[in-house]
Amino acid sequence: MDGVGEWATTTIGQGRGNRIEILKELHFPHSLGLLYSAFTAYCGFRVNSGEYKLMGLAPYGAPKFVQAIYDHLLDLKPDGSFWLNLDYFAFLAA
Repeated sequence: MDGVGEWATTTIGQGRGNRIEILKELHFPHSLGLLYSAFTAYCGFRVNSGEYKLMGLAPYGAPKFVQAIYDHLLDLKPDGSFWLNLDYFAFLAA
């Protein structure tokens, strides 16, 4: 899982010997890394440089907005895949 690598944002694979078989991929713009960057920007930190600050602060917070995130921003599927509600993000804006 990462922001974006080529188009893949999440890759699940299985390694056997010297081979890796890709089992499933999620593609841009549906990315937990980009979601985290959006939260980083919302909190006033610079994207791609302030994420560590948010990670450091996370243990001091309370999970008050978890349900709101699931209700409005993130559609988590039973298989672990997810979709972002792109109405709330400007990744695709020119």
